[in-house]
Amino acid sequence: MLSTLGRKEDVLIVLSGSGNSENIIQVLKEAKNIGLKIYALLGYDGGKCMNLADQVINFKANDIQVSEDFQMIIGHI
Repeated sequence: MLSTLGRKEDVLIVLSGSGNSENIIQVLKEAKNIGLKIYALLGYDGGKCMNLADQVINFKANDIQVSEDFQMIIGHI
């Protein structure tokens, strides 16, 4: 779907509690090929997603629930 709707000037925002979610990694790779600007909200050490996003907010919490709570707080802001 991203390859159909995504355009070079678009922005993609992804959330991953671990930074290693395979579906998120794949969409980040596809987004890079299209030329999208990528922002990521990641937990733990940022995982594989850390190096695929243009801008990262990394919650270095080693707990999935805490990482997801931080993501929700950012979403509410």
